Order: sequence, then structure tokens, then C-alpha cells
Amino acid sequence: MPSAEECRAYAANCKLLGAEPGNSARRSSVLTSMSRSWTALASQLDSFAGIVREEGI
Repeated sequence: MPSAEECRAYAANCKLLGAEPGNSARRSSVLTSMSRSWTALASQLDSFAGIVREEGI
């Protein structure tokens, strides 16, 4: 499973790739969506890490 930091790095990469000149609107849209998904996963992993710390499991 990737770490939250890895997910944020993937999100940043997708955002950069999506902003490249010459991309089709479709490609940019998919990469932007992927960036949001990676960011959401990072947030969920942070939340899960907090639960694990609190519950000690």
C-alpha cells in the first residue's frame, strides 16, 4: 500500500502531466481526476493512521 506522502507525490505528478501543453481536453480531465483521487486517498490514509494510533492496533 502506498504511503500518504507517495499518494501526494502521485497527485502532484498527475496535476503536472494534466497541465502539459498539447494535451487533449479528455487527457487533461482524466489526469485532473486522478490527481483528486490520489489526494483523497492520501487523506484517507492519514485518517486511518490516526485511528491506528488511537486504537493502538
